[in-house]
Amino acid sequence: YKAVVEKQLGKSIKSLRSDHSGEYLSNEFGNYLTDNGITSQLTAPGTPQQNGVAERRNMTLMEMVRAMMSYSSLPDLFWGYALETTVYILNRVPSKSVPSTPLELWSGHKPSLRHLRIWGSPAHVLRTDTDKLEPRTRVRLFVGYSKEMKGGLFHRPEDQKVIVSTNARFLEVDYALQDRDAESWQKAMKSDIESMDTNQVWDLVEPPSGVRAIGCKWVYKRKRGADMKVETFKARLVANGYTQKEGIDYEETFSPVAMLKSIRILLVVVAHMDYDIWQMDVKTVFLNGNLDEDIYMQQPEGFIAKGQEHLVCKLKGPRTMRLPAWVKDRRVIVLVDNGSSHNFINAYLFQKLNLPTTMIEPFEVRVANGERLQCTKSFRKVPIKFQGVVVEVDLYALPLVGPDVVLGVQWLEGLERVTTEYCTEVMEFRSRDKR
Repeated sequence: YKAVVEKQLGKSIKSLRSDHSGEYLSNEFGNYLTDNGITSQLTAPGTPQQNGVAERRNMTLMEMVRAMMSYSSLPDLFWGYALETTVYILNRVPSKSVPSTPLELWSGHKPSLRHLRIWGSPAHVLRTDTDKLEPRTRVRLFVGYSKEMKGGLFHRPEDQKVIVSTNARFLEVDYALQDRDAESWQKAMKSDIESMDTNQVWDLVEPPSGVRAIGCKWVYKRKRGADMKVETFKARLVANGYTQKEGIDYEETFSPVAMLKSIRILLVVVAHMDYDIWQMDVKTVFLNGNLDEDIYMQQPEGFIAKGQEHLVCKLKGPRTMRLPAWVKDRRVIVLVDNGSSHNFINAYLFQKLNLPTTMIEPFEVRVANGERLQCTKSFRKVPIKFQGVVVEVDLYALPLVGPDVVLGVQWLEGLERVTTEYCTEVMEFRSRDKR
C-alpha cells in the first residue's frame, strides 16, 4: 500500500494509528516504520473510539459481508471474496461526510456503476472449451470483480475454482424468485406492473431506426416496521438511466426531492403551532413534469409481451401531479392536500357517478389562485379505492380545475387506526382488514 500511494499519488505516509494487535507491535513492523520515517500512534486499551473511522468502516464491511453471505448459496469459505466485493462497492459510493466517492478522490475520475451486480447471483457464463454439441454457457455464481482484468469472478463448482469472464448474462430476477419469499416478490412485481398499466406509463411501439432502447431492472426492498419485522415487499421497475447520452436522450437531470432541512423546519413549525401532521406511504405517485425527448425502454424482464418481443416501451410524460384511485367504476385523479379543511369532488363528476346529493348551507372556499368558489352540495360516505384499500369519505361538490378529487386532513378521521413513524417518515393506516 505504501508503494502504491507513493507511485500513484506522489504522496507519503506520515503516521499510522492502530490498536494493540500483535501485527502492529512486532519488532519487524516497528523497525519498518522507523526506517521509513512513519510515526506509530497507538490507541489506549479499550478505547476503539480513538480510531473511530477505521473501526466503523470495519463494522460496515462485516455487516455487508454477513448480509451477502446469508442471501447467497455459497459456503462460508467465500467470505473473503464477499469482503473484497464490499470494499470494491464502498470505494465507488459517496458517504454523508464526503460527497465524492473514495475512488474519485484517489483518481480524479467518477467511477462507472453500470457493471455492478448482486453478489452471489447466478449468471450464464460463456464457455471457451466446448464441443460442438455441448451448451455454450454454464450457470456460475458471481463472487466479485477481478483486480487484474476487466471482468467478473465466477465460481466453477465442478473443480472448485474461481474463473474470470467478461461474457456473462446475469439472472438477477431469477435469483430473487429463488428466494424464500419468492411468492411475495412476484406479487410485488405484478403490483408494480399493474400500476404502470393502469397509469399508462408507456406504449409498446416499433423501435425507431438508429435509436437504442435503454435497459431496465428490478429493484427489491423489504420495508420493515418499528419492530423490524417485514411488513411490505417492494419491487420497483427502474430504467437504466446511466445508458443515456447527454444531448441525445436528455439535456439536463434533476431530482425533485425535499431536503432534510426543509422537513425539520416543517416539523418545528408544526410543533410550535400545535398542528397535526400526517404522512402517507403512497405506492405510486406521478410527479409533475413533461418529457421533452422521446425515451424508449426495453420491456421489463419477466413481463415481456408474448408475440411482441421485438417491441419497445415508449415512455409517456405525466401532465400533472396525480394519485390514481377509483370511485365506483370510474378512475379518478386524486390530489392529497393537507392544507384543505374539506374533501372536494369535481362538480361535473358527481353527476356522472350519480351520487346521492345532500343540500347544505352554502359556504365559500378559497382556492390557490385567490378565487372564492361556492359549495352547496355534499355526498356522504363515498367509497374511494386506493390500490386495493377502500376508504369512505364525505365529499363536497366544487368546480375544480385539474384533479377530480381533493382530499384534506379530515379524510383520515374515517380510518380505523393511523400509525406515524417519524424516524422512518412513513405513515400507515388500517381500514377494515387491509393495511
